[in-house]
Amino acid sequence: MISRFRLLIVTALFLLIAPDIHAETRIKVSGVFAPRISLAVARFEDKGATRLQMAKEMTDLIEDDLLLSGFFNPIDNRQFIEDAESIDRRTGKINIKEWSAIGAGVVVKGNYLFSGETITIECRAINVSRGEQIYLRKYRDSAAHWRKIIHTMADEIVFEVSGEKGLARTKIAFTSTRDGEKKIYTMDAGGHNWRRINSGPGLALYPDWTPDGHSLAYTSYSYGFPWVFLDNLTAGKRRVLSAQPGLNAFPAISPDGRWVTLTLSRDGNNEIYKMRLDGSDLTRLTHGRANDCSPDWSPDGRRIAFTSDRRGTPQIYIMNADGGNVRRLTMKENYNTSPDWSPRGDLIAYTSRIKGSFEICTIDIRTGEVIRLTNNWNNDEDPSWAPDGRHLIYSSRQGGRTNLFVLDIANPRPIQITTGKDCFSPAWGPYGSR
Repeated sequence: MISRFRLLIVTALFLLIAPDIHAETRIKVSGVFAPRISLAVARFEDKGATRLQMAKEMTDLIEDDLLLSGFFNPIDNRQFIEDAESIDRRTGKINIKEWSAIGAGVVVKGNYLFSGETITIECRAINVSRGEQIYLRKYRDSAAHWRKIIHTMADEIVFEVSGEKGLARTKIAFTSTRDGEKKIYTMDAGGHNWRRINSGPGLALYPDWTPDGHSLAYTSYSYGFPWVFLDNLTAGKRRVLSAQPGLNAFPAISPDGRWVTLTLSRDGNNEIYKMRLDGSDLTRLTHGRANDCSPDWSPDGRRIAFTSDRRGTPQIYIMNADGGNVRRLTMKENYNTSPDWSPRGDLIAYTSRIKGSFEICTIDIRTGEVIRLTNNWNNDEDPSWAPDGRHLIYSSRQGGRTNLFVLDIANPRPIQITTGKDCFSPAWGPYGSR
């Protein structure tokens, strides 16, 4: 994989294309992680016995959603769960001793009923140690929206258990070679439900969300040149945002949705500019002979992080939103790129080359403390924060292919959410992203 910064040194925004296999997968887990709430998800019950095959899909989906939250550790032995569930169904009650015996801390049960083109899904969660029900909801909607219902239920369970918003209903935008050419896709946070964005002919790269989650900015070669587009996913309309001579790349939308920063080469080398989303008030923020790229806004919109090689090697810098008060942030290692500012404002995640391998790190804005999050000697790059400021998605080059992984910085351990064709440059959308 070629990092964003190296793309500015070479002549084109191209990545290697992987061999052809299927792209979507269920979550795969690796690594060591801290203890969490032990979770048992019983197989959903088809009350009408008309679409029995849906039971596994719903069970897998809500389990993946709850796993992604970082608060649960699913019990792997399905036979134990099925045995305990069969006792419950036979007795008509929840047998706490049986669930406790298999080590469950929380049990999730569900059922569904199809009626024509509608579906009713009911879900409950039980705290085993307290022997009490902590969640019960029933939703009725179009059968085509069953995934949305499951995501909603998962997020509600997360909130009941932790008081934190769940991520199941958020979206992730990214670039993939799934259909041959590099295009922008969106998917659910757990890796399901891919949707290709209609970006026109040519490559489409490096998406960034508007704060309302309705639109994506990205670089596209639709007209043969690297221009930046703004695509309204809700209305299905897109427009050119920047078509300056030379490179137009790496757009980043401000937290208030009024401004965009981007990298332009219109004046001879790569510099960072700012302009309004209507294309007015174009202002150059960096000046010099260095390569300045990959801008990213602080959550309060007052500062911008970016990558620059003004001291000889690429490092992370911070400046005010007007381009003033520039200071270098990263001091360790000689190659640090792709900053992404945490929604909580305290950390910046970035890519760091450590002993020849690209790894994901965070740096504390106030103290300068660096924490290395990945340590697997693969090329891990382009981190993007989830809206909770706790989870990160990034790309990792393993086995000749680049795929997307999620980790929880509170309990770092990779969760692989894509397989197959190369997937890279992820951007995690806000709560409510479409």
